[in-house]
Amino acid sequence: MSEALQATLERIAEQQEANTAAIAALAERQVSIAEQQKANSTAIAALAERQSQTDSAIARLLQMTERLAPQVIENTERINSLSTNA
Repeated sequence: MSEALQATLERIAEQQEANTAAIAALAERQVSIAEQQKANSTAIAALAERQSQTDSAIARLLQMTERLAPQVIENTERINSLSTNA
């Protein structure tokens, strides 16, 4: 085998090793990305649940406000009436 051919085969072998290492690194990165995506999905689900709870709390507070508004108006009118008569 000629020296040139031997040198070419050695370069090819070195490149194959480098390619194999790069492929392994990419595979590890893909696993890391998949794990991060799973964590992100879990976090998004938790945030969606919190948002749902917040929406429910806001709805309850609005209902309470609607129920209490007439009484607040009446009490304010009484206070104003009392302070005018005093």
